[in-house]
Amino acid sequence: MDSEQIAWPCELSSETKLQLTAISRSVNSNNANLPANHWLMDGVYYLRQGMLTVTLTSDSDKQYLSTVVAKDDWFGVLAIDRADPLVVAIVEVAPSSYWFFPAASIDKLAKGNAEIYKWLYFAACQFQPRLLGAVISEHHSRRTRVVYVLLELSARQTTISGALPQLKVSQQKLSEICCLTRPRLNEVLKALQQQGLIVVQRGAIQLLDLAALEREISQLYFSLSDSNPSFFPTAK
Repeated sequence: MDSEQIAWPCELSSETKLQLTAISRSVNSNNANLPANHWLMDGVYYLRQGMLTVTLTSDSDKQYLSTVVAKDDWFGVLAIDRADPLVVAIVEVAPSSYWFFPAASIDKLAKGNAEIYKWLYFAACQFQPRLLGAVISEHHSRRTRVVYVLLELSARQTTISGALPQLKVSQQKLSEICCLTRPRLNEVLKALQQQGLIVVQRGAIQLLDLAALEREISQLYFSLSDSNPSFFPTAK
């Protein structure tokens, strides 16, 4: 892997970049070594293409706190050095591939290169605002949580200028991301569609009024604005 192909979260020396790329390995959604849906976070991941959500799980396998991860994002940093292993559920919104940096190898590098801690710090800072958004959304209504996820997915994908955002995500996947049952999710989507805010299509959801959807979650948005002023794009 060429270190210049990676969007590093901060300025790093060429030596550090080479050391990190040397310990990394490429994995993808079809890799037989990965669990089908649940991953043990034992290192740092860099998403080189695609989009997914990372959902924390409890000991009872209850899922909560879904965070959207898109191309060039880093995740898994906050799980390093935990006393208890962190298990997450992964939902792929689009076919994804990753570079994986094993925790054990990172630890060995850090003992001889303090700049590794700089990389870890800034990678964590990149991910933290989105984790915060997921945490805050958990304390709001089902409707707010669904709208939050729809806007997050929209913000992280590429949309043609002037075109209405279309999310290529099934209702089954969306229910997993929002940690809601299908009937509960369908209630929210039906209400949003009746208000002319979205159109539910087969395997996709089109967002018709971004400004109105942003107003739906204004309380949550303002809670996040100090930590990330550009959390959502401004509707034109």
